Amino acid sequence: MLWLFTQMFLLCAGSFLAGSLLAWLPMRAVVRRLRAELAASRRPVAALAAPAVVVVPEPRAEAGLDEESEVDFPESGHEDFAPESESEADLPVKGNSKSRIFHTEASPYYRRMKGDVRFRSAEEAERAGYTAWSPRTRSQLAGSAQ
Repeated sequence: MLWLFTQMFLLCAGSFLAGSLLAWLPMRAVVRRLRAELAASRRPVAALAAPAVVVVPEPRAEAGLDEESEVDFPESGHEDFAPESESEADLPVKGNSKSRIFHTEASPYYRRMKGDVRFRSAEEAERAGYTAWSPRTRSQLAGSAQ
């Protein structure tokens, strides 16, 4: 019995040492490469002399704008510059950018789904690389859990 214990101990110790060696050798090469890159990137910083003359730029007048001239600004604020976004009613197809699946209004999950991407039609979503939703059967659900 002592012989079996000794044999198992030596086998475990040998496999541990072999695994340690196989992990240490590649890491040693990586550490050497990183140290070489660090040494190459370090440059001696020379002491910078204080500048003798400090140049302060004078404020310049805007070219073409006088105090008396009037500039027409839109009275509506930023509305002219805001991008035109389409309403949710115009984009009835919701898509999830992580799963790349889109849901139409026929989907039972459409109302509770918070799509981060919207499309005008299912064809547009398919052209963008999204897949249409499909109902999962119980066998598919059991297969995905394993």
